[in-house]
Amino acid sequence: MKGLSLRSTFVILLIWTMAAMSMATQAYLSGRFSGEEISWLSLFCRQLPGWYLFALLSPFVLYIYQFYPLHTAEWRTNFLWQLLIAFVILCFFSNLRLWAMSYAIGQNAFTLSFAAYLNAYAAQLLWDTVVYSLIVLSVFALQTALSSKKSSLQAAEAEMKNVRLENMLKQARLETLKLQLSPHFLFNTLNTISSMVRMNDPQAAIKVNSKLGVFLRNTLYADDEPFVSLEKELEQADFYTEIESIRFGDRLHICKEIEEASLAAQVPRFILQPLLENAIKHGVAKSSTAGYILIRAQVKEKILYLMIYNDGRNLPEGGPAGGIGLKNLQSRLFYIYGTRYTFKISNATAKGVQVEIEIPL
Repeated sequence: MKGLSLRSTFVILLIWTMAAMSMATQAYLSGRFSGEEISWLSLFCRQLPGWYLFALLSPFVLYIYQFYPLHTAEWRTNFLWQLLIAFVILCFFSNLRLWAMSYAIGQNAFTLSFAAYLNAYAAQLLWDTVVYSLIVLSVFALQTALSSKKSSLQAAEAEMKNVRLENMLKQARLETLKLQLSPHFLFNTLNTISSMVRMNDPQAAIKVNSKLGVFLRNTLYADDEPFVSLEKELEQADFYTEIESIRFGDRLHICKEIEEASLAAQVPRFILQPLLENAIKHGVAKSSTAGYILIRAQVKEKILYLMIYNDGRNLPEGGPAGGIGLKNLQSRLFYIYGTRYTFKISNATAKGVQVEIEIPL
C-alpha cells in the first residue's frame, strides 16, 4: 500500500476531529440544558481517543477497498469479502471503541457486569458498523466519481484521436488523389490510352481507362474507417500497379511474397500507395533497364512486417529524401502507434532501396 500523503493524513485527522467536536458539542449543550456545569474542552478531549481510533482505522479501510472495490464489475464477490473483513475487524475494534467511549462519558468498563458489558458491546458494535459502512460508502462514492471522470476523459481523448485520425486519413486521401491527378501521372496514363487507340488496340485502352476509373473511385469514395485489412489494401494497390505495368510494359516486374496470415491484419488505409509510387518513381522510372519491385508481408509474434523493395539506384549518401506522401505516412504511423512502430528506408545489401515497416497487431 502506498503511504498516505501529508494532505490525506491531514484530511483524515480533520474529519475525525470534527466528529469529536460535534459529539462534544452535543454533550455540552445537553449538559447545559440539564443544569450541569461542564467544560466543553474537557468533553472534547475525552471524545478524541474514541474518534481517533477511526482515524487509525481509515487507512486500512482504504487499503482493503483497493483489493475489493465495489465500483467494478466484480462488486458482488467483493461485497462479500468486504462484509467478512468488516466483521473480523469490528469484532476487535468495537472492544477498543467501547473502552474509549466509556472514558468519554466518565465510566469505567471494568465496573460493568458481564451482561451489562455484552449489552454495551452490542450497542457499540452496531454503532461502529454504521460508521464503518459510512467510510466504505464514502470511498465508494469517491472512486465512482473518479472512475466516471476518468472514463469521460478517456472517451474524450479517444474521440479527439479518432477525429485527428480521420483528418489525417482525409489528408492522405487528398495526397493520394493529388498523385493520381498530377500532370505527370495523368499525362502518362492518358498517353498510354492514346497510344493503344492509335495502335488499334481499343480493348487494352478500355482496360486501362477502366482500371483508372476504379482506382480513382476507390480513393474518392472510400469510407472514413482509418483501418483496412491488408488484403483490401493490396487489392487497391493492384489497380495502381496494373496501370503502371501497362505503361512501363516489360520494364516493370512486380513480385509479391505475402504470408497467408498477414492478409487479415488491419493496417492504416493507403499505407502501400505512397510506398509503391516512391518505388516506381525513383526506381523503375529512372532506370533504362527492366525494374523489379518486391512486396513482402509476414506476421511474427503479433508484429506485421511490410517491405517494399526496388532494384533501382541506391540512395545518396545524404540519406533518404521523403516526399509529401512518405512524410504523411510516417506522421500517421506515429500518431496511431506512438513509438511502437518502425519505419526504415535503406539501401539493400547488393543493389536497390527497400522500405521496411513494422506495426503491432
